[in-house]
Amino acid sequence: MNIAICDDNPADLEYMTKIIYQAFDHNRIICNMKTYTNAGDLLEANQMQLFDVVFLDLDMPEMSGMEAAAQLNKLHEATEIVFITNHDELVYKAYRFKALGFIRKKFLNIEIDEIVEALIESINAKEKYIIFCGTGYETKYNINDILYMRSDDHYIDIFSVNKKESLRGSLNHIEKNYSQYGFIRIHSRYLVNYRYIYSIEKNTVVLNDLQQLPMSRSRVKAVKEAFQLFSRRIL
Repeated sequence: MNIAICDDNPADLEYMTKIIYQAFDHNRIICNMKTYTNAGDLLEANQMQLFDVVFLDLDMPEMSGMEAAAQLNKLHEATEIVFITNHDELVYKAYRFKALGFIRKKFLNIEIDEIVEALIESINAKEKYIIFCGTGYETKYNINDILYMRSDDHYIDIFSVNKKESLRGSLNHIEKNYSQYGFIRIHSRYLVNYRYIYSIEKNTVVLNDLQQLPMSRSRVKAVKEAFQLFSRRIL
């Protein structure tokens, strides 16, 4: 696994590298680690060798972690991003970059284990499928490709990155079996993949393509908590 760590403070960078390496080694994950003191060098290196996961300091002088994350997403959407910061208030500004998680620098040695677990889950989820079975057919969708699902009587309208399809099924069944992979019930008729949520408003959920889906008033608190949990991966 190719891993990059970027922090403008050399002392912090050395400490982070040590802790992160130990965490991956403890989980028997063989990794090739590269370190950078500015985001420009990181982005240049990523064009030559794509990184599987990048640990980014949010607060850097020349280019912030959020600016670097935006460029990384354009280059290679499969790259997992983990933000590291001493400023908790910056975390909420960085949600839209769909980071694997956030680590508070002062608690790095504690929270890194949760991030490694989340990374393993993410890798496994990329091979996870929801399978719909009917008379004479079986259809499967990669979990990461589904934007949201909408209940329509005894059918489910599936909106994926490539198409829309209606298949026989139960939204309650899908929620029960697959919610742990990032699906959030925002309404009795809607189940949304947190990876495609751009923002949560008063009574709607806005997706990355700015599509707005209705959200039940009674579910607002639970939706926000679930989204933060999936986004931060910090309990």
